[in-house]
Amino acid sequence: MGTEWAEKTKGIALGMRTGYLNPSLYDLHVNDQYIRANPHLRPEESQTFDVVFMEKV
Repeated sequence: MGTEWAEKTKGIALGMRTGYLNPSLYDLHVNDQYIRANPHLRPEESQTFDVVFMEKV
């Protein structure tokens, strides 16, 4: 971004990200006094879309 942004006065940035989170071994297998394990947990998936409007002032 550095020198390119210095020359421009306006801009738009678009972004898309995906995420994937596996359950931990603790979540799947550990039973204690307050928490029960759940061996049927599935991974969490997420998608994020960003639109950024920039203007040099």
